[in-house]
Amino acid sequence: MNSDHILIEQFLRNHPDIFIQIIEDWDYEDIGKLLEDLAPDQAGFILSRLSHYKSGKVIENLPQPLTSSLLNSISLADSEAILRVTVESVREAILNSMDDDKSSFIRKSLSFSKEEVGSYLDPYVLYLNGKDTVESTLNKVKNSGGRVRSHLYAVDDHKKLIGYVQLNDLIIEKPEKTISSLLNKVPVTVHEEMQITDLLEAWNDAFIDLPVTKINGEFLGTVSREAVRKNTNLSAEPRNPAIKAGNALGDLYLIGLSSLIGNTEPK
Repeated sequence: MNSDHILIEQFLRNHPDIFIQIIEDWDYEDIGKLLEDLAPDQAGFILSRLSHYKSGKVIENLPQPLTSSLLNSISLADSEAILRVTVESVREAILNSMDDDKSSFIRKSLSFSKEEVGSYLDPYVLYLNGKDTVESTLNKVKNSGGRVRSHLYAVDDHKKLIGYVQLNDLIIEKPEKTISSLLNKVPVTVHEEMQITDLLEAWNDAFIDLPVTKINGEFLGTVSREAVRKNTNLSAEPRNPAIKAGNALGDLYLIGLSSLIGNTEPK
């Protein structure tokens, strides 16, 4: 092991949060090269701590034997969330090479009927960590690759939903403030196995996208009225015309704000 590897491993061991925050902005290929050079337990730790939508793209560029080994070494929940955002051909190849019990559970967990919320989930949406600062969050908006929405949902270290902030509010906040100090309570959360009809009845008209979680509170992504409208015969329009108009203006504002900040979409 050369001196560079020793320094990297020491820094990861002593300052894991800072380490993850640094490499979160790297390209998928560069993160993949780092994982290939590290010990399996450290590579698995990094894979599980990165944003799931980022980890999913990283493993698409890794050799399959390494990918299967890493996913077998991390928690079932993290493996499932990461495979959720990989392309189907890669996901199937990885699942075919994983432990039978684990792959069977993941296959079942990723299968939903058209009547369930999970079929319309957007797992690529940008989410935040409560420990992030405003400054690092705005940098993440620019570089992370996650889809940016007007409401940004935040999670804890176990990726459980803890609240949300509005993107436009971050622009005027002090850079050193933490996301956890700015959080608003999420008025409505939906579960991945929830029926679409129940979702629409419970919809909060102040939100264009609602957060989707597992029963234990783990954040999976968001679901939008537009996604439901495009794929079902059910009406997904807001009941209140004023809310409908406000949502449309919010979309236009977000487009302009994202352009100003320099947001990018997933590759």
